[in-house]
Amino acid sequence: MTLNFYGDRISGNCLKVKWTADYLSIPYQWIDIDVLKDEAKTPTFLALNPAGQVPTVVLEDGRVLAQSNAIITYLAEGSDLIPTDAYDRAKMLEWMYWEQYSHEPYIAVVRFQRHMMGKSADQIEPRLMERGYGALARMETGLAGRAYLASDRVTLADVALLAYTRLAPQGGFDMQAYPLVRAWIARVETDLNITDLSKRRRSMTVSLSRRARLGLSALSAVITLAVPVSALAWGATGHRVIAEAGMQALPADLPAFLRKPDAVITVGELARELDRSKGAGRLHSSMRDSNHFVDLDDQGLIMGAVPLEPMAATRSDYETALRAGGSDSAKAGLLPYAMVDGWQQITKDFAHWRVLTAALPRAKDPQQRAWIKADLARRETLILNNIGIWAHYVGDASQPLHTSIHYNGWSDGPNPKGYSRARTIHGSFEGALVRQVMDQARLKAAMTPYTKCGCTIEQMTVRYLRATNAQLEPLYDLEKAGGLVASDPRGQEFVNRRLAEAASSLRDMVAEAWAASANSKVGWPEVSVADVVSGKVDVYPLLYGQD
Repeated sequence: MTLNFYGDRISGNCLKVKWTADYLSIPYQWIDIDVLKDEAKTPTFLALNPAGQVPTVVLEDGRVLAQSNAIITYLAEGSDLIPTDAYDRAKMLEWMYWEQYSHEPYIAVVRFQRHMMGKSADQIEPRLMERGYGALARMETGLAGRAYLASDRVTLADVALLAYTRLAPQGGFDMQAYPLVRAWIARVETDLNITDLSKRRRSMTVSLSRRARLGLSALSAVITLAVPVSALAWGATGHRVIAEAGMQALPADLPAFLRKPDAVITVGELARELDRSKGAGRLHSSMRDSNHFVDLDDQGLIMGAVPLEPMAATRSDYETALRAGGSDSAKAGLLPYAMVDGWQQITKDFAHWRVLTAALPRAKDPQQRAWIKADLARRETLILNNIGIWAHYVGDASQPLHTSIHYNGWSDGPNPKGYSRARTIHGSFEGALVRQVMDQARLKAAMTPYTKCGCTIEQMTVRYLRATNAQLEPLYDLEKAGGLVASDPRGQEFVNRRLAEAASSLRDMVAEAWAASANSKVGWPEVSVADVVSGKVDVYPLLYGQD
Protein backbone atom coordinates (compact mmCIF):
# COMPACT_ATOMS: atom_id res chain seq x y z
CA MET A 1 0.00 0.00 0.00
CA THR A 2 1.38 3.43 -0.96
CA LEU A 3 0.91 6.72 0.83
CA ASN A 4 -2.12 8.81 -0.07
CA PHE A 5 -1.42 12.55 -0.35
CA TYR A 6 -4.43 14.87 -0.24
CA GLY A 7 -3.47 18.28 -1.53
CA ASP A 8 -3.92 21.18 -3.91
CA ARG A 9 -1.06 21.88 -6.30
CA ILE A 10 -1.59 25.64 -6.05
CA SER A 11 -0.53 25.37 -2.40
CA GLY A 12 3.13 25.75 -1.58
CA ASN A 13 2.59 23.74 1.59
CA CYS A 14 1.26 20.83 -0.45
CA LEU A 15 4.13 21.09 -2.90
CA LYS A 16 6.63 20.72 -0.05
CA VAL A 17 5.24 17.24 0.55
CA LYS A 18 5.28 16.32 -3.13
CA TRP A 19 8.86 17.56 -3.64
CA THR A 20 10.13 15.66 -0.60
CA ALA A 21 8.52 12.40 -1.69
CA ASP A 22 9.73 12.82 -5.27
CA TYR A 23 13.27 13.58 -4.14
CA LEU A 24 13.35 10.49 -1.94
CA SER A 25 11.61 8.28 -4.54
CA ILE A 26 8.76 7.52 -2.13
CA PRO A 27 5.76 6.05 -3.99
CA TYR A 28 2.47 7.80 -3.38
CA GLN A 29 -0.96 8.49 -4.79
CA TRP A 30 -1.95 12.13 -5.14
CA ILE A 31 -5.61 13.02 -4.52
CA ASP A 32 -6.50 16.52 -5.65
CA ILE A 33 -8.43 18.66 -3.17
CA ASP A 34 -9.57 22.00 -4.60
CA VAL A 35 -9.33 24.47 -1.73
CA LEU A 36 -10.99 27.20 -3.78
CA LYS A 37 -14.08 24.98 -4.00
CA ASP A 38 -13.95 24.22 -0.26
CA GLU A 39 -13.36 20.54 -0.93
CA ALA A 40 -11.33 20.42 2.31
CA LYS A 41 -14.47 21.37 4.22
CA THR A 42 -16.69 18.52 3.08
CA PRO A 43 -17.92 16.03 5.71
CA THR A 44 -15.89 13.27 4.06
CA PHE A 45 -12.64 15.20 4.23
CA LEU A 46 -13.33 16.56 7.72
CA ALA A 47 -13.71 12.98 8.91
CA LEU A 48 -10.16 12.48 7.71
CA ASN A 49 -8.75 15.76 9.02
CA PRO A 50 -11.05 17.74 11.35
CA ALA A 51 -8.91 20.85 10.79
CA GLY A 52 -10.08 20.89 7.17
CA GLN A 53 -6.60 21.65 5.83
CA VAL A 54 -4.24 20.34 3.18
CA PRO A 55 -1.82 18.75 2.91
CA THR A 56 -3.03 15.64 4.67
CA VAL A 57 -1.34 12.27 4.36
CA VAL A 58 -2.73 8.82 5.04
CA LEU A 59 0.13 6.47 5.89
CA GLU A 60 0.44 2.84 4.83
CA ASP A 61 -1.10 1.66 8.10
CA GLY A 62 -4.04 4.07 7.88
CA ARG A 63 -2.80 6.67 10.34
CA VAL A 64 -3.28 10.30 9.31
CA LEU A 65 -0.71 13.08 9.44
CA ALA A 66 -1.24 16.79 8.75
CA GLN A 67 0.80 20.02 8.71
CA SER A 68 3.32 20.26 5.89
CA ASN A 69 6.48 20.57 7.97
CA ALA A 70 5.46 17.65 10.18
CA ILE A 71 4.78 15.52 7.10
CA ILE A 72 8.07 16.26 5.35
CA THR A 73 9.96 15.60 8.58
CA TYR A 74 8.32 12.19 8.79
CA LEU A 75 9.02 11.40 5.13
CA ALA A 76 12.67 12.48 5.34
CA GLU A 77 13.54 10.56 8.50
CA GLY A 78 16.95 8.97 8.02
CA SER A 79 17.60 10.70 4.69
CA ASP A 80 20.15 13.31 3.68
CA LEU A 81 17.46 16.02 3.88
CA ILE A 82 17.88 15.99 7.67
CA PRO A 83 21.43 16.79 8.90
CA THR A 84 23.10 14.32 11.21
CA ASP A 85 24.97 17.11 12.99
CA ALA A 86 22.95 18.24 16.02
CA TYR A 87 23.56 21.94 15.46
CA ASP A 88 22.75 21.82 11.74
CA ARG A 89 19.61 19.84 12.51
CA ALA A 90 18.57 22.45 15.08
CA LYS A 91 19.23 25.25 12.55
CA MET A 92 17.06 23.40 10.08
CA LEU A 93 14.21 23.32 12.59
CA GLU A 94 14.81 26.97 13.49
CA TRP A 95 14.24 27.98 9.86
CA MET A 96 11.21 25.71 9.54
CA TYR A 97 9.54 27.19 12.63
CA TRP A 98 10.38 30.69 11.40
CA GLU A 99 8.86 29.90 8.01
CA GLN A 100 5.49 29.11 9.55
CA TYR A 101 5.37 32.13 11.86
CA SER A 102 7.33 34.89 10.09
CA HIS A 103 7.36 34.06 6.38
CA GLU A 104 4.26 32.19 5.22
CA PRO A 105 1.73 34.47 6.98
CA TYR A 106 2.91 37.34 4.81
CA ILE A 107 4.36 36.10 1.52
CA ALA A 108 1.91 33.22 1.09
CA VAL A 109 -1.09 35.29 2.15
CA VAL A 110 -0.26 38.18 -0.19
CA ARG A 111 0.40 35.76 -3.02
CA PHE A 112 -3.01 34.15 -2.46
CA GLN A 113 -4.80 37.49 -2.36
CA ARG A 114 -3.10 38.87 -5.46
CA HIS A 115 -2.70 35.77 -7.59
CA MET A 116 -5.72 33.69 -6.59
CA MET A 117 -8.28 36.25 -5.47
CA GLY A 118 -7.33 38.89 -8.04
CA LYS A 119 -6.86 41.76 -5.61
CA SER A 120 -4.99 44.82 -6.79
CA ALA A 121 -1.85 46.12 -5.07
CA ASP A 122 -3.71 48.92 -3.31
CA GLN A 123 -6.11 46.38 -1.80
CA ILE A 124 -3.30 44.61 0.05
CA GLU A 125 -2.69 45.58 3.65
CA PRO A 126 0.64 47.49 3.74
CA ARG A 127 1.71 45.64 6.89
CA LEU A 128 1.66 42.35 4.99
CA MET A 129 3.94 43.69 2.26
CA GLU A 130 6.27 45.27 4.79
CA ARG A 131 6.66 42.06 6.78
CA GLY A 132 6.95 40.00 3.59
CA TYR A 133 9.89 42.13 2.48
CA GLY A 134 11.30 41.77 5.97
CA ALA A 135 11.19 37.99 5.59
CA LEU A 136 13.01 38.17 2.26
CA ALA A 137 15.65 40.42 3.80
CA ARG A 138 16.09 37.94 6.64
CA MET A 139 16.70 35.17 4.12
CA GLU A 140 19.15 37.31 2.15
CA THR A 141 21.13 37.86 5.34
CA GLY A 142 20.96 34.18 6.24
CA LEU A 143 22.35 33.15 2.85
CA ALA A 144 25.37 35.42 2.98
CA GLY A 145 28.45 33.30 2.43
CA ARG A 146 26.56 30.04 2.13
CA ALA A 147 24.65 28.06 -0.48
CA TYR A 148 21.90 26.70 1.79
CA LEU A 149 20.06 27.89 4.86
CA ALA A 150 21.00 25.34 7.53
CA SER A 151 23.83 23.17 6.28
CA ASP A 152 26.30 22.73 3.44
CA ARG A 153 23.69 20.91 1.37
CA VAL A 154 19.96 21.05 0.79
CA THR A 155 17.82 20.23 3.86
CA LEU A 156 14.16 20.40 4.82
CA ALA A 157 14.73 24.05 5.74
CA ASP A 158 15.33 24.79 2.07
CA VAL A 159 12.31 22.72 1.03
CA ALA A 160 10.07 24.55 3.49
CA LEU A 161 11.25 28.06 2.58
CA LEU A 162 11.37 27.44 -1.16
CA ALA A 163 7.65 26.67 -1.39
CA TYR A 164 6.41 30.24 -1.17
CA THR A 165 9.63 32.20 -1.70
CA ARG A 166 9.75 31.10 -5.33
CA LEU A 167 6.14 32.29 -5.71
CA ALA A 168 6.70 35.68 -4.07
CA PRO A 169 6.61 37.55 -7.42
CA GLN A 170 3.02 36.32 -7.85
CA GLY A 171 2.22 38.42 -4.80
CA GLY A 172 3.88 41.48 -6.27
CA PHE A 173 7.13 41.18 -4.32
CA ASP A 174 10.08 42.61 -6.26
CA MET A 175 13.00 40.17 -5.92
CA GLN A 176 15.68 42.36 -7.50
CA ALA A 177 17.09 43.44 -4.15
CA TYR A 178 17.65 39.81 -3.10
CA PRO A 179 20.25 38.27 -5.44
CA LEU A 180 21.31 35.62 -2.95
CA VAL A 181 17.72 34.51 -2.52
CA ARG A 182 17.21 34.37 -6.29
CA ALA A 183 20.32 32.25 -6.75
CA TRP A 184 19.25 30.03 -3.85
CA ILE A 185 15.83 29.47 -5.44
CA ALA A 186 17.42 28.27 -8.68
CA ARG A 187 19.88 26.10 -6.76
CA VAL A 188 17.29 24.35 -4.63
CA GLU A 189 14.87 23.89 -7.54
CA THR A 190 17.71 22.10 -9.29
CA ASP A 191 18.63 19.99 -6.27
CA LEU A 192 15.05 18.85 -5.80
CA ASN A 193 14.38 18.21 -9.51
CA ILE A 194 11.26 20.31 -9.09
CA THR A 195 10.51 21.04 -12.74
CA ASP A 196 10.09 18.47 -15.49
CA LEU A 197 13.51 19.75 -16.86
CA SER A 198 15.16 17.21 -14.51
CA LYS A 199 18.04 19.47 -14.05
CA ARG A 200 20.11 17.05 -12.15
CA ARG A 201 19.88 13.32 -11.81
CA ARG A 202 20.82 11.78 -8.50
CA SER A 203 23.37 9.02 -8.64
CA MET A 204 20.83 6.42 -7.48
CA THR A 205 17.18 6.66 -8.54
CA VAL A 206 15.43 3.49 -7.50
CA SER A 207 12.05 2.64 -6.07
CA LEU A 208 12.61 1.04 -2.69
CA SER A 209 10.53 0.25 0.32
CA ARG A 210 10.84 2.93 2.98
CA ARG A 211 12.82 0.66 5.27
CA ALA A 212 15.24 -0.37 2.53
CA ARG A 213 15.66 3.23 1.38
CA LEU A 214 16.48 4.45 4.87
CA GLY A 215 18.91 1.62 5.38
CA LEU A 216 20.75 2.64 2.23
CA SER A 217 20.78 6.36 2.92
CA ALA A 218 24.26 6.45 4.41
CA LEU A 219 25.65 4.31 1.58
CA SER A 220 23.93 6.50 -0.99
CA ALA A 221 25.58 9.58 0.47
CA VAL A 222 29.00 7.98 0.09
CA ILE A 223 28.29 6.92 -3.47
CA THR A 224 27.02 10.37 -4.40
CA LEU A 225 30.28 11.93 -3.26
CA ALA A 226 32.32 9.43 -5.22
CA VAL A 227 30.48 9.53 -8.54
CA PRO A 228 30.61 12.56 -10.88
CA VAL A 229 27.36 14.49 -11.18
CA SER A 230 25.56 13.31 -14.29
CA ALA A 231 23.53 16.37 -15.03
CA LEU A 232 21.10 16.88 -17.82
CA ALA A 233 22.96 19.73 -19.53
CA TRP A 234 20.37 22.18 -20.80
CA GLY A 235 17.19 20.63 -19.46
CA ALA A 236 14.13 20.06 -21.63
CA THR A 237 13.87 23.68 -22.78
CA GLY A 238 17.49 23.96 -23.85
CA HIS A 239 17.76 20.63 -25.64
CA ARG A 240 14.47 21.21 -27.43
CA VAL A 241 15.34 24.69 -28.69
CA ILE A 242 18.87 23.66 -29.74
CA ALA A 243 17.50 20.87 -31.90
CA GLU A 244 14.68 22.92 -33.38
CA ALA A 245 16.89 25.92 -34.22
CA GLY A 246 19.53 23.68 -35.78
CA MET A 247 17.00 21.85 -37.95
CA GLN A 248 15.30 25.04 -39.08
CA ALA A 249 18.67 26.40 -40.23
CA LEU A 250 19.68 23.42 -42.38
CA PRO A 251 21.03 24.38 -45.82
CA ALA A 252 18.55 24.28 -48.69
CA ASP A 253 20.33 21.45 -50.50
CA LEU A 254 19.41 18.95 -47.80
CA PRO A 255 16.20 16.89 -48.19
CA ALA A 256 13.12 19.05 -47.70
CA PHE A 257 11.44 16.62 -45.31
CA LEU A 258 14.03 17.53 -42.65
CA ARG A 259 12.76 21.11 -42.45
CA LYS A 260 9.04 20.37 -42.34
CA PRO A 261 7.46 21.80 -39.17
CA ASP A 262 6.42 18.39 -37.86
CA ALA A 263 9.93 17.04 -38.47
CA VAL A 264 11.49 19.94 -36.61
CA ILE A 265 9.15 19.37 -33.68
CA THR A 266 9.88 15.64 -33.68
CA VAL A 267 13.64 16.17 -33.51
CA GLY A 268 13.19 18.78 -30.79
CA GLU A 269 11.16 16.42 -28.64
CA LEU A 270 13.46 13.45 -29.21
CA ALA A 271 16.46 15.58 -28.24
CA ARG A 272 15.14 15.28 -24.68
CA GLU A 273 14.72 11.51 -24.80
CA LEU A 274 18.08 10.57 -23.32
CA ASP A 275 17.16 12.49 -20.18
CA ARG A 276 13.68 11.05 -20.02
CA SER A 277 15.01 7.50 -20.26
CA LYS A 278 17.43 7.90 -17.36
CA GLY A 279 16.80 5.79 -14.32
CA ALA A 280 15.49 2.85 -16.36
CA GLY A 281 17.90 0.54 -14.55
CA ARG A 282 21.46 0.30 -13.29
CA LEU A 283 22.74 -1.56 -16.36
CA HIS A 284 20.96 0.88 -18.66
CA SER A 285 22.49 3.84 -16.83
CA SER A 286 25.97 2.34 -16.70
CA MET A 287 25.90 1.83 -20.48
CA ARG A 288 24.80 5.40 -21.26
CA ASP A 289 25.59 7.94 -18.56
CA SER A 290 29.21 8.48 -19.56
CA ASN A 291 28.12 9.44 -23.09
CA HIS A 292 27.09 12.87 -21.83
CA PHE A 293 30.48 14.29 -20.79
CA VAL A 294 34.24 14.23 -21.20
CA ASP A 295 36.44 15.33 -18.31
CA LEU A 296 39.36 17.44 -19.56
CA ASP A 297 41.94 18.58 -17.04
CA ASP A 298 43.72 21.94 -16.98
CA GLN A 299 46.26 20.69 -19.53
CA GLY A 300 43.55 19.57 -21.93
CA LEU A 301 44.05 15.87 -21.28
CA ILE A 302 41.17 13.51 -20.56
CA MET A 303 41.51 12.73 -16.84
CA GLY A 304 45.19 13.65 -17.12
CA ALA A 305 45.84 10.53 -19.17
CA VAL A 306 44.63 10.63 -22.77
CA PRO A 307 44.83 13.39 -25.40
CA LEU A 308 41.51 14.54 -26.78
CA GLU A 309 43.08 14.64 -30.23
CA PRO A 310 43.65 12.55 -32.19
CA MET A 311 40.64 10.52 -31.15
CA ALA A 312 41.16 6.80 -30.78
CA ALA A 313 39.92 4.77 -33.72
CA THR A 314 37.68 2.58 -31.56
CA ARG A 315 36.18 2.60 -28.11
CA SER A 316 38.36 -0.35 -27.20
CA ASP A 317 41.48 1.65 -28.08
CA TYR A 318 40.19 4.56 -25.98
CA GLU A 319 39.47 2.32 -23.00
CA THR A 320 42.94 0.77 -23.27
CA ALA A 321 44.55 4.21 -23.19
CA LEU A 322 42.44 5.27 -20.20
CA ARG A 323 43.29 2.14 -18.25
CA ALA A 324 46.97 2.75 -18.89
CA GLY A 325 46.49 6.13 -17.24
CA GLY A 326 44.59 4.67 -14.28
CA SER A 327 41.08 5.67 -15.38
CA ASP A 328 38.14 4.35 -17.37
CA SER A 329 35.34 5.74 -19.51
CA ALA A 330 32.80 5.72 -16.67
CA LYS A 331 34.93 8.38 -14.96
CA ALA A 332 36.44 10.08 -18.00
CA GLY A 333 33.36 10.24 -20.23
CA LEU A 334 32.58 9.17 -23.79
CA LEU A 335 30.96 12.31 -25.20
CA PRO A 336 33.22 12.76 -28.27
CA TYR A 337 32.80 9.09 -29.16
CA ALA A 338 29.02 9.20 -28.72
CA MET A 339 28.93 12.22 -31.05
CA VAL A 340 31.00 10.54 -33.76
CA ASP A 341 29.07 7.28 -33.44
CA GLY A 342 25.75 9.09 -33.87
CA TRP A 343 27.03 11.10 -36.81
CA GLN A 344 28.25 7.99 -38.61
CA GLN A 345 24.83 6.39 -38.19
CA ILE A 346 23.09 9.48 -39.60
CA THR A 347 25.50 9.47 -42.55
CA LYS A 348 24.55 5.86 -43.28
CA ASP A 349 20.85 6.78 -42.94
CA PHE A 350 21.27 9.53 -45.50
CA ALA A 351 23.05 7.12 -47.85
CA HIS A 352 20.03 4.79 -47.70
CA TRP A 353 17.71 7.75 -48.31
CA ARG A 354 19.69 8.72 -51.42
CA VAL A 355 19.54 5.26 -52.98
CA LEU A 356 15.88 4.68 -52.11
CA THR A 357 14.94 8.03 -53.62
CA ALA A 358 16.89 7.18 -56.76
CA ALA A 359 15.47 3.65 -57.01
CA LEU A 360 11.80 4.53 -56.50
CA PRO A 361 11.02 6.07 -59.93
CA ARG A 362 12.96 3.29 -61.69
CA ALA A 363 11.16 0.38 -60.03
CA LYS A 364 8.94 -1.39 -62.55
CA ASP A 365 7.68 -4.26 -60.44
CA PRO A 366 4.65 -3.06 -58.36
CA GLN A 367 5.66 -5.09 -55.31
CA GLN A 368 9.22 -3.84 -55.42
CA ARG A 369 8.02 -0.29 -55.91
CA ALA A 370 5.67 -0.58 -52.93
CA TRP A 371 8.46 -1.96 -50.74
CA ILE A 372 10.88 0.81 -51.75
CA LYS A 373 8.24 3.45 -51.08
CA ALA A 374 7.49 2.00 -47.65
CA ASP A 375 11.18 1.64 -46.83
CA LEU A 376 11.79 5.26 -47.79
CA ALA A 377 9.07 6.32 -45.34
CA ARG A 378 10.61 4.11 -42.66
CA ARG A 379 14.04 5.60 -43.37
CA GLU A 380 12.77 9.16 -43.02
CA THR A 381 11.23 8.28 -39.66
CA LEU A 382 14.48 6.62 -38.60
CA ILE A 383 16.54 9.62 -39.71
CA LEU A 384 14.48 11.99 -37.58
CA ASN A 385 14.70 9.59 -34.64
CA ASN A 386 18.46 9.19 -34.92
CA ILE A 387 19.09 12.92 -35.37
CA GLY A 388 16.88 13.66 -32.38
CA ILE A 389 18.67 11.24 -30.05
CA TRP A 390 22.10 12.31 -31.28
CA ALA A 391 21.17 16.00 -31.00
CA HIS A 392 21.20 15.56 -27.23
CA TYR A 393 24.92 14.84 -27.28
CA VAL A 394 25.55 17.80 -29.56
CA GLY A 395 23.72 19.95 -27.03
CA ASP A 396 25.70 18.49 -24.12
CA ALA A 397 28.92 19.39 -25.92
CA SER A 398 28.13 23.12 -25.77
CA GLN A 399 27.89 23.09 -21.96
CA PRO A 400 31.37 23.93 -20.57
CA LEU A 401 30.79 21.95 -17.37
CA HIS A 402 30.30 18.81 -19.47
CA THR A 403 33.87 19.12 -20.79
CA SER A 404 35.89 19.45 -17.60
CA ILE A 405 37.03 17.84 -14.38
CA HIS A 406 35.63 21.02 -12.80
CA TYR A 407 32.11 19.91 -13.68
CA ASN A 408 30.43 21.01 -10.44
CA GLY A 409 32.62 23.39 -8.51
CA TRP A 410 36.36 23.76 -8.97
CA SER A 411 37.94 20.44 -8.15
CA ASP A 412 40.50 19.81 -5.44
CA GLY A 413 43.96 21.05 -6.35
CA PRO A 414 45.31 24.38 -7.61
CA ASN A 415 42.70 27.13 -7.73
CA PRO A 416 44.69 30.32 -8.36
CA LYS A 417 41.66 32.40 -9.30
CA GLY A 418 39.67 31.38 -6.26
CA TYR A 419 36.75 29.86 -8.13
CA SER A 420 33.87 28.40 -6.16
CA ARG A 421 34.25 24.82 -5.01
CA ALA A 422 30.56 24.63 -4.02
CA ARG A 423 28.78 21.68 -5.59
CA THR A 424 25.99 23.89 -6.87
CA ILE A 425 27.23 25.65 -9.99
CA HIS A 426 26.21 22.87 -12.35
CA GLY A 427 22.60 22.96 -11.30
CA SER A 428 22.34 26.73 -11.02
CA PHE A 429 23.61 27.16 -14.59
CA GLU A 430 21.11 24.76 -16.09
CA GLY A 431 17.42 24.06 -16.18
CA ALA A 432 15.51 26.89 -14.55
CA LEU A 433 18.03 29.55 -15.62
CA VAL A 434 17.90 28.39 -19.23
CA ARG A 435 14.12 28.31 -19.20
CA GLN A 436 13.96 31.84 -17.79
CA VAL A 437 16.50 33.54 -20.07
CA MET A 438 16.33 31.58 -23.32
CA ASP A 439 15.28 33.90 -26.14
CA GLN A 440 14.75 32.19 -29.50
CA ALA A 441 15.23 35.37 -31.53
CA ARG A 442 18.40 36.16 -29.65
CA LEU A 443 19.63 32.60 -30.01
CA LYS A 444 19.05 32.50 -33.76
CA ALA A 445 20.72 35.87 -34.21
CA ALA A 446 23.79 34.53 -32.42
CA MET A 447 24.11 31.45 -34.64
CA THR A 448 27.20 31.45 -36.83
CA PRO A 449 26.83 31.19 -40.63
CA TYR A 450 27.18 27.73 -42.11
CA THR A 451 30.55 26.97 -43.64
CA LYS A 452 31.82 23.62 -44.85
CA CYS A 453 34.37 22.17 -42.49
CA GLY A 454 36.69 20.44 -44.94
CA CYS A 455 37.70 18.11 -42.11
CA THR A 456 36.84 14.76 -40.61
CA ILE A 457 34.00 14.39 -38.15
CA GLU A 458 36.56 13.55 -35.47
CA GLN A 459 38.36 16.85 -36.09
CA MET A 460 35.07 18.74 -36.17
CA THR A 461 34.02 17.19 -32.86
CA VAL A 462 37.32 17.99 -31.15
CA ARG A 463 37.24 21.62 -32.33
CA TYR A 464 33.73 22.01 -30.97
CA LEU A 465 34.63 20.51 -27.59
CA ARG A 466 37.79 22.62 -27.32
CA ALA A 467 35.80 25.78 -28.05
CA THR A 468 33.29 24.83 -25.38
CA ASN A 469 35.98 24.02 -22.84
CA ALA A 470 37.51 27.44 -23.47
CA GLN A 471 34.32 28.91 -21.98
CA LEU A 472 34.83 27.13 -18.65
CA GLU A 473 36.74 29.90 -16.89
CA PRO A 474 34.44 32.63 -18.26
CA LEU A 475 31.57 30.62 -16.77
CA TYR A 476 33.28 30.43 -13.37
CA ASP A 477 34.12 34.14 -13.60
CA LEU A 478 30.45 34.82 -14.22
CA GLU A 479 29.42 32.70 -11.24
CA LYS A 480 31.96 34.49 -9.07
CA ALA A 481 30.53 37.85 -10.11
CA GLY A 482 26.96 36.76 -9.33
CA GLY A 483 25.93 36.71 -12.98
CA LEU A 484 24.30 33.28 -13.08
CA VAL A 485 20.83 34.61 -12.32
CA ALA A 486 18.00 35.27 -14.73
CA SER A 487 17.96 39.02 -14.10
CA ASP A 488 21.63 39.53 -15.00
CA PRO A 489 22.25 40.48 -18.68
CA ARG A 490 25.63 38.74 -18.55
CA GLY A 491 24.01 35.43 -17.67
CA GLN A 492 21.37 35.92 -20.34
CA GLU A 493 24.03 36.57 -22.99
CA PHE A 494 26.19 33.62 -21.95
CA VAL A 495 23.33 31.11 -21.96
CA ASN A 496 21.94 32.21 -25.31
CA ARG A 497 25.36 32.15 -26.94
CA ARG A 498 26.05 28.64 -25.72
CA LEU A 499 22.67 27.47 -27.02
CA ALA A 500 23.38 29.20 -30.33
CA GLU A 501 26.75 27.46 -30.58
CA ALA A 502 25.03 24.11 -30.08
CA ALA A 503 22.37 24.84 -32.70
CA SER A 504 25.03 25.98 -35.18
CA SER A 505 27.09 22.85 -34.59
CA LEU A 506 24.04 20.62 -34.99
CA ARG A 507 23.20 22.27 -38.31
CA ASP A 508 26.80 22.03 -39.54
CA MET A 509 27.25 18.38 -38.53
CA VAL A 510 23.98 17.29 -40.13
CA ALA A 511 25.00 19.09 -43.31
CA GLU A 512 28.41 17.37 -43.24
CA ALA A 513 26.70 14.00 -42.77
CA TRP A 514 24.52 14.66 -45.81
CA ALA A 515 27.54 15.57 -47.92
CA ALA A 516 29.51 12.54 -46.72
CA SER A 517 26.61 10.21 -47.51
CA ALA A 518 27.09 10.79 -51.24
CA ASN A 519 30.39 8.94 -51.00
CA SER A 520 29.08 6.12 -48.78
CA LYS A 521 28.17 2.53 -49.54
CA VAL A 522 24.98 0.57 -48.81
CA GLY A 523 23.60 -2.95 -49.06
CA TRP A 524 25.25 -6.31 -48.85
CA PRO A 525 27.40 -6.89 -50.75
CA GLU A 526 28.16 -3.18 -50.52
CA VAL A 527 27.73 -0.89 -53.51
CA SER A 528 28.50 2.80 -53.76
CA VAL A 529 25.73 5.35 -53.50
CA ALA A 530 27.08 6.96 -56.66
CA ASP A 531 26.62 3.74 -58.66
CA VAL A 532 23.02 3.39 -57.49
CA VAL A 533 22.16 7.03 -58.16
CA SER A 534 23.72 6.84 -61.64
CA GLY A 535 21.66 3.75 -62.47
CA LYS A 536 24.58 1.33 -62.73
CA VAL A 537 23.25 -0.89 -59.95
CA ASP A 538 19.77 -2.18 -59.10
CA VAL A 539 19.78 -1.67 -55.33
CA TYR A 540 16.50 -3.44 -54.51
CA PRO A 541 17.87 -6.98 -53.98
CA LEU A 542 20.77 -5.60 -51.94
CA LEU A 543 18.45 -3.68 -49.60
CA TYR A 544 15.59 -6.18 -49.40
CA GLY A 545 18.04 -9.01 -48.73
CA GLN A 546 19.19 -11.99 -50.76
CA ASP A 547 19.60 -14.54 -48.00
